[in-house]
Amino acid sequence: MFEIRNINTGEILEIAENDFEKPLNWWQANEFCKELGDKYRLPKRTEFEHIYKELFLKGKGNFSSKFYWCTENDGSTALIFNIKEGKFDPNENGEYFVWEKSDHGAVRAVCSI
Repeated sequence: MFEIRNINTGEILEIAENDFEKPLNWWQANEFCKELGDKYRLPKRTEFEHIYKELFLKGKGNFSSKFYWCTENDGSTALIFNIKEGKFDPNENGEYFVWEKSDHGAVRAVCSI
C-alpha cells in the first residue's frame, strides 16, 4: 500500500499498490471496492489529482493503465482520469461523467486512515 497525506485536510489516504487485473465499468469498479471491505472505495476527484502529483509524476505507484476510475467529490458521479495526459477525459458527448457503459477504466482502490 502507498500512503499520501491530503495537504488540505491532513487526512492520510491509503492507495492500493497495484491496479485491479482487468478493466471494469464504473458500477463494477464500485462493487469491486466494496468487496475489499467497507473502508475501500474509488478515489474522489481531488484525491486522484493528488495521487497523480504525488505518485505518478514521481515515478511511483505501479500505474499500468491509461484510464482510471474516480468519482466527483460527493462520490456519486463517475469520472475517468487519463493518467498519461494528466487530466479528466470527457466521454463521446463531451461530458466528464456518465461513463457507465465504458469498461476500459482501471481500478485503484483507496481508503482514508
